[in-house]
Amino acid sequence: RDDIDRRRIIVYGRSLGGGVAISLASQKKYHDKVFALILENTFTSIPNMAHQLFPLTKYLPLFCYRNKFLSDRDIKSTVSPTLFISGLADTLVPPRMVQTLYTLSGSPIKRMESFENGTHNGTWQCYGYYEAINRFLNEVLERRHPNNPKM
Repeated sequence: RDDIDRRRIIVYGRSLGGGVAISLASQKKYHDKVFALILENTFTSIPNMAHQLFPLTKYLPLFCYRNKFLSDRDIKSTVSPTLFISGLADTLVPPRMVQTLYTLSGSPIKRMESFENGTHNGTWQCYGYYEAINRFLNEVLERRHPNNPKM
């Protein structure tokens, strides 16, 4: 398509979508195509989430999971600037999982934004949410194109 600026593709994933986004952004063939990666309330892996929700699944071997989304492994291979958004009131995906992904991230530009009242499906409603995203994208734009920020 001619109407898409291929230098400004932002990959955004929330919850399960974050696992998909990390899987895509971690692949070498996409390293130069992703302008920025934004992850919100994302888990470290499907097996880890299963253990969180159903403790007895910790005895299941990894091959029992059809979709694993091993984000805690794949995030190490990301090179795109990454914003991690965590709702600290999320009762589904523990905020510590987002923090773990942030710590493991291989991105040279990474930021963490936490929202005290952010729930799993409601973090976007928190004060400062959109400003945090805008601030991050402006920083990435400036760092990637310091002499031409309007590019």
